[in-house]
Amino acid sequence: MEPPAAEAHVAIGIMPTFFAENPRQWFQTAEAQFATARPAPNNGQKYFHLLQKLPAEIMNNCSDIITTCTIAASSNSGDPYTAMKSAILDYTQKPKWSCYMDLHSLPPQGDIRPSQLMAKLANTLPHGTATNNDLFYSFFMFRMPQYLREVLAANEYATARDMAVAADRVWDLRQSAPAAAAYRPRERSASPRQHSRNSDRGRDSGHAADRGRSQSRRRGRAQTPHDQEFPDNGTCWYHWKYQNRSKRCRTPCNWNGPDARAGNGESSR
Repeated sequence: MEPPAAEAHVAIGIMPTFFAENPRQWFQTAEAQFATARPAPNNGQKYFHLLQKLPAEIMNNCSDIITTCTIAASSNSGDPYTAMKSAILDYTQKPKWSCYMDLHSLPPQGDIRPSQLMAKLANTLPHGTATNNDLFYSFFMFRMPQYLREVLAANEYATARDMAVAADRVWDLRQSAPAAAAYRPRERSASPRQHSRNSDRGRDSGHAADRGRSQSRRRGRAQTPHDQEFPDNGTCWYHWKYQNRSKRCRTPCNWNGPDARAGNGESSR
């Protein structure tokens, strides 16, 4: 005798929320729960569990098949679960051209791993389309950054999964490179004595540079009378140099003769 539906419901537990974007995956999850349920549910019980999770859009568009399957499930006749599953997959499955349009519109890799991108591409393909071919590989590589394309194009891969694994390894290595470059070992701090020696060397170097600049400026500047020493005869440099033609005088100076400053041949101090 078949077990009552309530017992199967308790054994199955909570069914996952219907995934309208990928109904096939949802059915795989639901059927895994059916397979592990104890006692095992019959087709009518599986149908009623499925019916509880369907969104309103699918129920409205599949109302005719729902009515037929509900009658069959209530009378334990036929296979209402399989009939309802086929109707849902037919309703939700996109045409092939629409799947390929979606495939072309998928964005580049971005910040996700290459294997995650490949999974998106595979889920976008029409149901039953093979992935282990050059066409699918090209869709995948087109969305990879240049450095990954160069690595992937230089090797051969038996399956799309092998290509995704190889791309993940290169991508993970590239992502860890900035973190490794940011690490710098700490330098040992200098002791107070070393700081003192370094400071003394800095001061000595600064003083030597100042002396060098000062000497260079003195060498490059022409001497003026003020830089000259006074003559031994007691006259200033101007009268010693120009005598009575001198128009200037600098003390101390014992010049008593006429010079050019007076303008009349007489001495003017």
